Amino acid sequence: SHPNVVKVNFVYSPPVRDDSTDKLLCMMELVRGPKEGVSDLAQAIRDGVLYEGGDAVVKPRLMSLTLQFAFGIEYMHSRGIVHQDLKPANILLDAVPTAPAPAGASAIERLWRLVLMDFGVSGTGKVIDGDKVVDADLKGCTLEYCSARVHAAFTGERSERQQQPQWRCTHTADIWCFLSTVLEMYAGSNGDKEWRRGEPLRMADSLDEVDLTNHKRLMPDGLLGILRKLFDDCCADKPS
Repeated sequence: SHPNVVKVNFVYSPPVRDDSTDKLLCMMELVRGPKEGVSDLAQAIRDGVLYEGGDAVVKPRLMSLTLQFAFGIEYMHSRGIVHQDLKPANILLDAVPTAPAPAGASAIERLWRLVLMDFGVSGTGKVIDGDKVVDADLKGCTLEYCSARVHAAFTGERSERQQQPQWRCTHTADIWCFLSTVLEMYAGSNGDKEWRRGEPLRMADSLDEVDLTNHKRLMPDGLLGILRKLFDDCCADKPS
């Protein structure tokens, strides 16, 4: 298990009746949100809870969530799993602090734990170099967050879709979703993702726009350069 991937505590296979299909019932860990009515990153962005507490609190919170996000992805990939549908709605936030909090600190003032969930369309592939995955089944995505290659696979004409190499993907499918989600964390609600305009490659413009978001002042020096490098790598013919 990993602290940034949802933990399954119990799995039960109920008896199969003639009129039903096989099912697995999973009991997962309880992940409490940082505030009542806010349990995932999408809600925290939309309602502004992610940005409560002042810059001194929000800046380390956003950086901590970014790092935890990366750690969770690295763990999945080391196990040969490509999630394929990483996005704010599939990321839970835990009210339990990731580090000792000052006496009397509220849940809003603490660093939160990030938990990846919803592996419904995940695929498994071959692990290379410890944390890179190739030849995984391509099963699904959310178009607003997926890579240009995956976007084309699910939106292209039938003849184009048939040219996809047996509907396969690599770890870079998740890296692109990571980029989309981190940019949205710093962009805030910002016109319901207007900055991306539904086109994956719009991220290239967003990575170059100084006024991408009201919260960009909170982005640590160097982080934008790292995101840009990841973006360029995902667009390469042979992404590393």
